[in-house]
Amino acid sequence: MPDLMLEQPVENSQKNLRRHFLVAGTIAVLVLACLAAVAHYWLARSATIESVSTVMVEHISSEFKQLEQGAEGLTISASQQGVLARERIQSSAKTLIDRLMNLYKLDSLVVFSRSQELVWNSESAPESIPLNEKALAVSLLSLESEFRVQDQDFTKLSTWRAVLFGEANEVVIWIGLGSDQGTTDYLLRTVADFSTSLVQAHRLAIRTCVMMLVGCLILFFVLSLSFRRGVNTIKAQEQKMSHQIQRLSNLLSVNKAMQNSMKTASARAVELNEQFLRRVGADLHDGPAQMIGYSVLRLNEVSRKEQAQSLGQEFHAVKEALEESLTEIRGISSGLVLPELAELNFEECLRKVVTLHGTKSKAEVAQYYSELPEDIPLPIKITAYRFIQEGLNNAEDHGQATKCRLSAHVVDNKLTVSLKDNGIGFRKSKLSTAADGGHLGIVGLRDRIESLGGKLSINSELGVGTALKFSISVADET
Repeated sequence: MPDLMLEQPVENSQKNLRRHFLVAGTIAVLVLACLAAVAHYWLARSATIESVSTVMVEHISSEFKQLEQGAEGLTISASQQGVLARERIQSSAKTLIDRLMNLYKLDSLVVFSRSQELVWNSESAPESIPLNEKALAVSLLSLESEFRVQDQDFTKLSTWRAVLFGEANEVVIWIGLGSDQGTTDYLLRTVADFSTSLVQAHRLAIRTCVMMLVGCLILFFVLSLSFRRGVNTIKAQEQKMSHQIQRLSNLLSVNKAMQNSMKTASARAVELNEQFLRRVGADLHDGPAQMIGYSVLRLNEVSRKEQAQSLGQEFHAVKEALEESLTEIRGISSGLVLPELAELNFEECLRKVVTLHGTKSKAEVAQYYSELPEDIPLPIKITAYRFIQEGLNNAEDHGQATKCRLSAHVVDNKLTVSLKDNGIGFRKSKLSTAADGGHLGIVGLRDRIESLGGKLSINSELGVGTALKFSISVADET
């Protein structure tokens, strides 16, 4: 069955799902491990730089003051702006960097005055305050803090690349040197190499990354086991569903075969029923109709004799009853007997019934046909013939219609035949549940149409008219 072809795409989807789960899980593990390592490195670096800088600043401030006091015996204040004061500052700064360069791995040292003018700088040190560090200098001058740290710009990818290769170890430290009056007279800018101090931060980041990787891998393994178990459960359910689909397919095949058998039996029943009706009509015509006709002839002969005159009214009543019975039996037999429809195409069958109805009716019947195939089966021809015959008879006998409209067309292998009249209409609650006289009746037509897999619809409105329509598929029948 076509439904069973879904099994292969579902299996492919499961394989793709496993692959996607593996790739997504691996990427998630790596991303989590990297984020944890970056966060721990950032925190450890900040804490390390803060603690080492505090000790460094205290040491540098103390050494600088001692050098100043040793050189002059006085603390240099902001009021001393002479050449001698500048020379002492320069001498103290040079001595300071020689002493502390190896201890704290100072790369450079710059001394600026309170007015941010250069007092002294070591080799490869800037002669002015960089633009991105002016805010640090201003905060020191306002006594907001004793020192400020300008670390690497970690918003740039190049900085993290340098951290990965151990090249982002230099940190800029600004130190404010105050006087006894509580003001900041000089600003020291130094660049220190924290490579030794940051080793622990690197180790912590690597250890965190490894731990996160191990933990995430364990979690990923547990999730993969659960995922595999779920996939196996789904697979087992799919196998059960496949068996159920197979059973349903077999049942559908059997059901379809039974439906075809029922349609075939119904079609055969229609043909047998018409043969039976033709035989009944012939028997009525050849039997009772002939006998009643002979009786009417004999009565006509008797009526000419003088003895019939004495019979009076009773004789004539019997004669009229026999004549009416003869007329009715002939009408019934003619309605039961169908013309030969096997040799006619469907449109010719429809025109045939309209023509025969026109011989005994003055109602106008407009006909509209389109896309009618030539190979419509005989049971459908018979059903359509009886449908139009019954509808036209009812339109004249009960609906008092003067105009009718008959249309038939086939769309998507579905035949639709509709008949409308301008009669007086009726209430649908008054539909008869039995055949009307010698004809099939609306209820009988409904049963016949539905037995062939078709559908009959009836719409009627008092004073407007009646519309009958039946539709049936011609693909399976053909």
